[in-house]
This record gives sequence, structure tokens and C-alpha cells, in this order.
Amino acid sequence: MGPISVSNQFICLVVTLDCSFLCIASVNEAKFIEIVGLDGRSNICTMTSDSRYVFTNSNNDLLVYDVYTLEHIGTCHMDHRPTKIVLSKSGNRGFVMNNQENKIKVLHMKEGYVDLTYKIAVEEHMLKDRIQDIELSNTEGYLLIRGLSNVVLFSVSKGKVTNRFPRPSNIPKEFRLPRHDFTDLSYTQAKFSDDDRYVIASIFRNVYIWNILDGKLVTTLQSPMGIISTLLMPSARQQIVTHLDGSDVVHVWSLEDAIKHVETLDRLTGTVAEVLITSDSSKVFARCHDSDEVGVIDMRTGQMLDLLTHESPVTNFAISPDGKYTIVSVKPKKPHITNKIWHMEERKIIHEFGEVGGFGVSLQKSSSVLHVCQKELNFKAPYYIKQFNFQDDHVDEVQCNFSLNFVLNKPFVTQDDKYLIILTADDYSEYEAEYITPTICAFSLENDFDVASYSSKHLRSCVNVQGVLDVRPCEDNPYAVTVLFTTIPKETNGCNGDDFETNYLSTGFLVLDVCSGAVTHVCDQLLSASSHLEQFLITNDYTVCIDNQSNVFDIETGSFVTQLSKTGPCPQKLALNGKAVVYYEANEVYVVRMVDGKEIARCDVHSPISCMEICQDGRTVIIGCTNGAVSAYVIIDEMFDNALEVLKKIPSRQIEKPHDNSEVQTCTCDSHSTSRRSSRAWDKVEISSYPSYSRPPSGVSRGLSDKDVLNRIKPVHRIRPQADTLFYLNPKSQACAIM
Repeated sequence: MGPISVSNQFICLVVTLDCSFLCIASVNEAKFIEIVGLDGRSNICTMTSDSRYVFTNSNNDLLVYDVYTLEHIGTCHMDHRPTKIVLSKSGNRGFVMNNQENKIKVLHMKEGYVDLTYKIAVEEHMLKDRIQDIELSNTEGYLLIRGLSNVVLFSVSKGKVTNRFPRPSNIPKEFRLPRHDFTDLSYTQAKFSDDDRYVIASIFRNVYIWNILDGKLVTTLQSPMGIISTLLMPSARQQIVTHLDGSDVVHVWSLEDAIKHVETLDRLTGTVAEVLITSDSSKVFARCHDSDEVGVIDMRTGQMLDLLTHESPVTNFAISPDGKYTIVSVKPKKPHITNKIWHMEERKIIHEFGEVGGFGVSLQKSSSVLHVCQKELNFKAPYYIKQFNFQDDHVDEVQCNFSLNFVLNKPFVTQDDKYLIILTADDYSEYEAEYITPTICAFSLENDFDVASYSSKHLRSCVNVQGVLDVRPCEDNPYAVTVLFTTIPKETNGCNGDDFETNYLSTGFLVLDVCSGAVTHVCDQLLSASSHLEQFLITNDYTVCIDNQSNVFDIETGSFVTQLSKTGPCPQKLALNGKAVVYYEANEVYVVRMVDGKEIARCDVHSPISCMEICQDGRTVIIGCTNGAVSAYVIIDEMFDNALEVLKKIPSRQIEKPHDNSEVQTCTCDSHSTSRRSSRAWDKVEISSYPSYSRPPSGVSRGLSDKDVLNRIKPVHRIRPQADTLFYLNPKSQACAIM
């Protein structure tokens, strides 16, 4: 089925088989009243506003039929096959386009008969472009001509082009969406606003709004990551409706709010799995679950500054303290490029290595990143440690000579980048399905990776340690770590049985000085062995701790203090220097004061929460959601905080916003910008003010690919040998040789 035109009385459509048929159906009678066979193929089916005439084509001929009498009114021959016609409301004027020339043919008609035709030439304004669509304004004063890279505004009354809107300079010619190949980017839609005051066009994920009178850019809207395929302007409503290609969501924008510059949050394309924050808390790096993307979010505006896409899903990543460099590990797909280091300012990959992804470790002060990974994909293959030091485009790689048998959790660095802490093990028991002798390894980053190791055997001299469960950093001590361990109470040392571990083992923690090996603080027999340690929280001053059921314990005495929440989710993070506990459940995040158990804040983030982090200030909460959104919230406790002073320091409150249209950043027809949005375009941008980017995303040149080499081979024509059995073949047939 081809094009269709619908009115309150009739439905006209074109059906194409070997040739095309014009089908006319009555809406009231619910049946076809006429089927007209056309000599050729048809691309057009458009009725006049009064449903009296229908325009179609047969190859290069434009045909007019009277829908009421079912008569053929007339034929107008075109130089090329028409692809679209737009008609005035009176039906006395029509504009016809084709895909062979950059000219619009204008038809003057009376009662369906064509009296006069002439052409509008727009070649000089299209600049090697090709017309894709045309649109007549509601007042019929303007004709909008859309190409791949240009949108031209033609004044019908003046008979000339009044404005041209070229593709914005910061939009790349092609882009690689997460989980997609590279896609060419061009204008996909161009419309008039309902009052004909604005021209609205979409390219990539952006919607640009220009003023018709002066041709200036009023504002830019940005949809979530994707390519806008549909843009609609509902009549009698100041709204814009957009739809992303392949998405199940329709976005409705208020045109009035858009002109007033109401900001919206950017989104990634999947569930946010992890977020990392730069040392100055100005940017957030986020990766999605089972996706090849890493997004960079501006903490001031909530806009996406960059989006890195890869050839396979990202499994782990780390960033330098200033966010200028990031190391990304992906699922192995191609040799030697599983781990990549990005230079974020120049937006290019400067180093690739490895067959297996690993653990990236972010430092706090040094412009470096640590990486712990295997050289081969094998369960018992050793892990090696590398440190990458950055200076502009140069990457200095330092290899640690010490290897590890296993890595039991994600490594981390203590405060001030003193030590790299890794929890490893001597071996793995397949029979008992557990690691044998978990050991804490502390690598000195100041003394060429000198290592000190501490297992449960080393700790038993001062603590009754049965096994090491987890290791965590101490926020206020660069030389210490918190060790969670299992212990056996002395009164149960002689007990045995299957239920021994469940009934008698308990959990405690100690503070270990990794520099001297001294245990500075011990709290044993605090929790049962079945407690969930992921939600076990300890304040920085080691005065109280909270278990997964929100029970608060005094660490010095080991006694129960209170329960913050008898029902509900597990505690997630400590905030306000241990004075508050942050919870989240489904769409809601809320904060409970530690002193009295009172809820001091609750917020609906409008999407299920998938991850959470606290910034270094202890009060800014970064939340990742299942819809790809990353948002920031600031906690203010009126009992201890001065709300006005806290609000003054929030970065988003320090952005100067325009108060009227005179202060809005605008653009001319020859100079385009994205209004005041701080987000940028990605991948290949061929202007000096934007960094270039090579395709595919690989910083290491390995020569031409096999496909490129094959494309460069010129075919050799070989005539088939003469044979009596081949008399039925065409003499122009050729032979190919398979080598």
C-alpha cells in the first residue's frame, strides 16, 4: 500500500503491484466506490481540503480526479516523477517536488484544471543538497523546503527565499548510537508552529526553533539519546510531539516553556549501573547495564557533555580525578582492544590493550588511573597491576612485578593516593566452592608498588579472626582500612555441627594500619554471619554503625542503640558526616536523621532508582535511574545547616539565566549554535573548534581492515571460454576465478 489521504467523507489511497491503482472509498458507506488503474507507478495521493479533487501521478504525469463524479479532470506532464504535492486550502494552488532536481513546480488551478505552471529554483540555497520534503504554512504565506543539510524558507507573497537554516556546525555528519552502527545524521523533520511564528526542525536528538521574521535561533530542545524520526505540531495547541526511532516513548514539549528556556534532564539509553564523580564534583561519568555507552553529565545543568560508545558492552571503567581521561573495559570481542583509554578533551582513544577486561581504579589527586586485569580469559589466570600516568596525549605505563591469584572485590585506593588495596586469596576450593585464605594486599603507590599482605593468620595474634569478608577505605586515614571479618566466640570453640556457622559465627570489624600492620580498633561479635554486609555502614569517627535492618549499634560498647526504620528498605549511604542515613525504594529517596530517627527529606525521582553515590561534600546525592536519567539532590538538615548558605554553594544556582528574549543567545542563517545548552555533539565534526574523531573508535592504527583491502581490489574481467555446451549463454557473460 502506498500513500493515503483521508477526509471526513472519503479515503483515497494508492496500491502498487506491477502497476499502481487509485482506490477511492466512501467513509459513510464503508466500501470502495472506484478503483482506477494507472499506467505506471504512483507516489502521490492527496485530496483538496474540501474533498472534491484528488491528485495522483502515473510515472511523470500528474493526474486530477473528481472524487464526487469519479471523472478524470486533467493531466499535467512533469519533467520528473513527482514525489509530493502540497495544496492550498482553496485548492487553487499546488506545490510539487521531485527527487531529481532542486526546483519546486507551482500549479495554479481552477476547479481541478491546471491553468498555469512555473518553477521555483532553490539550487543556490540548497548547496549540493537534495530536496526531501516541503511544507506549506497555515497562513499559506511561506513554503518550507527541507533538504538533508538545509532548511529553506520561501516567501510565497514575495516570491523569494527569505531565510536558510543550514545544519548546525556542531552536529556530526554521522553518529554511533549505543548498540548500533554508525548512522548518517541529517534533518528528519521541518514544520511550522501553529501560529506560523516559528520554524521547527529536528536533526539528531535536537529540535531547533527559529523565528520566522528575523531567522534567529530562539532555543534548542534536546530529547534523550537517539535520533528523532517523527515531529508533529498539534493544531490549536502550543505543543511539540517528538518520537525517537526505535523507542516506545513519545515526548510532548510545551512550545511556550521551550521559548522560556525550561531545562530538561538528559538521559542515557539504559539502566544506569554505576556513576563516578570527578574530584571537584563538576562532572558525573555513568555507565549503563549491558550497554556500550559511557555518558558524561554536567553537574550544573544536568546536560550530557559527551557520550562514548564502543563495539561491545562496557563492564568496568575508571576516571582521572579531573575527568580528562577515562579507562574503559568492554566485553572481549576483538584482540588487543578490550581496554581503552580516552582523552576526553580531544575525544579520542589514545591507548588500547589487552584481551580481557579488568578493574579500573580511580585515584583522588594524581593524574593517573590504575588497572588490574588478567592477560588471558581463565579463572585461575593471574592478575597484573598497571598504572597509567597521563600528560597530554602521552601515556606512561608502569607495570607492577607482583601478580595476584584472584581479585575478590573491586580494588580501591586509600585517601591521598597512598595505597592500592586488593582483597585476594591463596587458592580456590572447588569442593567447598569458596576461596582459601583471603588476604589483604596493600601496594604502596609512593614506593614502586612495595606490597604488604595480611591474612586471617596474621591478624589472629590480636583478634580472633576466622576469615576476612570485605575491606573498605577509611575516609579520614590514608594509611588505614576497615576489615570486616568472621569470628568464633570463645565459649563456642568446642562446638561442631552443620548449624555451627549459622548459629555461632558472628561478624565484626577492625581498623588495620596497612603501613605498620597494627590493629588500631576492634569491634567483634557485633553481627550475625547471615547479615548483609553490603548495607553495613560505619561512621567515619567509628562511634556507631548500622546493619541491614537499620539497627544502630554503639561501637565502643557493642550495645544496641535504636532502630531507625522498623520496615522498609536497607540503608544505602551515610550523609552529612554520618548524621543522616539515605534510603531509596522504587522511585523514592528519603533521608533519616541519625540522632532522633526523624525523616528530614523525601523526594520522588519519577523513575525506579538503580544506583546511588554521595559526593565528597557529604550532602550531594547522585542518583542513577532505570530510565537512563542521572540527577543530583542536595540534603539540608535544618537542625544543623543554614539552608540559605548551602543553597548559595549549589553549582546549578550559580548559572546566570536570561530574563527575556533580548538576552537569549541567537544565531543567524550562517552561524549556528545550540543556544545556551552546554551539551556537545559527538563523533565526527569537521570544523576547527570541535575535535575530530576517527572511525571506528580506535586509537591504535592497525592498517586497513580486510573489508577496505577487498574494496580496493579492482575486478578482472575474464571472458568465458567457448564451448559447445555453453551455446545458450549470453556472449557477454563473464567468468570468475576462485583462489
